[in-house]
Amino acid sequence: MKTKPKREKKEPKYKKYLVIAVGLFLISIMILSVLQISGDEQKVEYKGYKFSKVDDGWLTYKNNNPILVVNNPLDLGDVSIDDVYFGSVNKIYVSYKDYIPANFNLIPFSVKPILATYDEKVSVAENIPLKDCVDADDNTLVIILQNGVPVSRFDQNCLIIQGDKDETIKVVDKIILNLYGI
Repeated sequence: MKTKPKREKKEPKYKKYLVIAVGLFLISIMILSVLQISGDEQKVEYKGYKFSKVDDGWLTYKNNNPILVVNNPLDLGDVSIDDVYFGSVNKIYVSYKDYIPANFNLIPFSVKPILATYDEKVSVAENIPLKDCVDADDNTLVIILQNGVPVSRFDQNCLIIQGDKDETIKVVDKIILNLYGI
């Protein structure tokens, strides 16, 4: 008895192309959505300046000078600071007890700050000068960094930055932008 050869069923060509088209469509949607999300998060506009995300924070330029802050400038809206103006001081003391914010070195000082403390034990242990707001005058700026309720006050060449580590970093970012007129 003769058996009939099995005939393979051929799928119509349009089904094959349809599968390919749907696959390419889904792949392109995934790729474009990834590119779109990262593009939006990598650039922001704040007070007319375009900031780009870089390894160390957020970077913009003013008069061809780079300005770097740690936090996204859009996240600084709730940070309130007094207008800060350092004028032409001859000495700047940074008085701390527990820590100095990681971004503190980004503040554009006219002279190199001198480390100090407002705590006598720290002064003796680390052999640094003891400085407080009473030491501030027309030629000397004193910046006090301390834990506590988040606040920033500037009065008679004494700047008090208070808060936890994350909050003080935000305050320093806001001061940097303020000093550059942003």
